[in-house]
Amino acid sequence: MKFILIIFALTLSFNSISQNILIKKNGEEIPYKKHNIYGKNVQLKLADKTSIIIPASKIAGTYSIDKDFFLYMKSLPLNDNLIWQFVAQINDGPIKIYQDVELASFVMHTGSGTTSTTTPKTIYYVEKDSEIYKSSKSGIFSSNKKLTNKLKKFVDTDSIALRKVNSHYFKNRIDQILEIVNIYNINAINKKNKAYSDSSKNNVIIQRNKSNQSKNDIQIKLNDTLISLNNWGEQEVLLSTSEPYKLCVSSGNIEKCTLIQASKYYRKIYEVGLSKWLDINIELLVPRK
Repeated sequence: MKFILIIFALTLSFNSISQNILIKKNGEEIPYKKHNIYGKNVQLKLADKTSIIIPASKIAGTYSIDKDFFLYMKSLPLNDNLIWQFVAQINDGPIKIYQDVELASFVMHTGSGTTSTTTPKTIYYVEKDSEIYKSSKSGIFSSNKKLTNKLKKFVDTDSIALRKVNSHYFKNRIDQILEIVNIYNINAINKKNKAYSDSSKNNVIIQRNKSNQSKNDIQIKLNDTLISLNNWGEQEVLLSTSEPYKLCVSSGNIEKCTLIQASKYYRKIYEVGLSKWLDINIELLVPRK
């Protein structure tokens, strides 16, 4: 089954999606109506109103037919414990970053009493090999030395990335973390052989951003191969699911690069663009609450 990930700004509830497909790590697909996570197990409510229990460790992720997105099942750190949760992957490479949304509660005192409101905060997790840590929240600045030291440990073999972590300007903002991780990932893949011969492949879509964009042409390279893309068009390419590729977007003397990789579970969409202010952007489209 081929899936297309076309999600950017969605209002959704992950626990009340009407049509979903749970994908196990062995490739088995289970259609279901609703899920609940209980500790190390996930309960699925099926269309026939019966329920089944599946260990979270056996789940690769969940795909929503209605909303058209895929979320990965991950064991995430919470205080001194680990919890299982579905999260969105927002980059590719040896170091991966995932996002989740927590509802932060606020109590407001008024003349007639108190009211409680909630506002979503995006939480980010950074993963390398089998180690993962909770990094930062959207809009939050942090000089937390423990978080900084964890990122240092992940990038300590890359002098350029490590220098940026050690900078006094580094405050664990997600844009800073993404930049540093991207530097590490690209340098890591540059040291590898780019000839991928594995048989596991899937399509990804590369499309041009249409919002507030410059009309200037952009040049796109995948590894060292030029990709033809009309100003507002899209291109589908077949890539390895086990190794990342270097995608570079340039216009004149400006260039930005990142890593992209196909998924064995769905077709990813990468959006590239050149803003009216001549800033290049490359983004893996992911679900947002």
